[in-house]
Amino acid sequence: FTDKLYSELGMNYIVKKILKTENVYLNERLNKVTKNYDSLFELHFDSGLQVTTEKLIITIPLPQAIEVLDENHFLEWIQFSKPHSEYRPCLVIVEKWRKTRDYIFDALSKLPKFTFLDPGHDLEYISIESEKFKDGHNLCVMIQLGENFSKKHLENWIEPNKFPTDFAVNSSTELFNNFFKLYDIPVNTEADFLRVHKWKYSQPINPLFENLDYMDFDSDSWKNYISLYKKTGMALTADWVFGKRIINSALGATILANEIKKIETLI
Repeated sequence: FTDKLYSELGMNYIVKKILKTENVYLNERLNKVTKNYDSLFELHFDSGLQVTTEKLIITIPLPQAIEVLDENHFLEWIQFSKPHSEYRPCLVIVEKWRKTRDYIFDALSKLPKFTFLDPGHDLEYISIESEKFKDGHNLCVMIQLGENFSKKHLENWIEPNKFPTDFAVNSSTELFNNFFKLYDIPVNTEADFLRVHKWKYSQPINPLFENLDYMDFDSDSWKNYISLYKKTGMALTADWVFGKRIINSALGATILANEIKKIETLI
């Protein structure tokens, strides 16, 4: 694909649009999934909320999904999915400069691209976000840190109140300066806005579909996966199945939904 498409209002808008006709319970934390005497799924939440359902699809990161499943009822799913439960972490920094001078945009216009990917290095992925979503004279840059850096500093990155730690602030200054110096971008002022984020479970290391360029839906592993849904009425799904690419997840989710529809039609 040579074209790059972005949601002008962000990914959250897409999700809200898809779920606009559904009941959504926000800010609930799932802590346990069991089965009752009627073989219905029981979902228990930290708030005390309990939900009972005949069918269940769980999309939280696989290590968290395995943690909430009652082993007495879901041993088959746990054993099937556990080989795919290792994830890499990820740290991210976003900085924004308001009222950026024209000469900075002149320098940016000379860059061959606005996204930079360098796997295995601390500055693993850099995106000049303001070139995707034009925002007046504001400059916005996002840096995604590599696996080694993220593993080392995962617990020293963000405070409980969501503010960056001193280490994250100091690191961001150094990392952005290195980037601007490398590409000769004359930004030498402190950013007006800084936000950091961390994902403990960012990307699966060994997804069910190992080949990111081709998902084989005739493979034994996929057939076994679908058979497990037929047997249990439940599916664990997400990037541990389809891999880290968003387009693969979208395609895989569509195919899974169609498989489930066919199964439920036959029941």
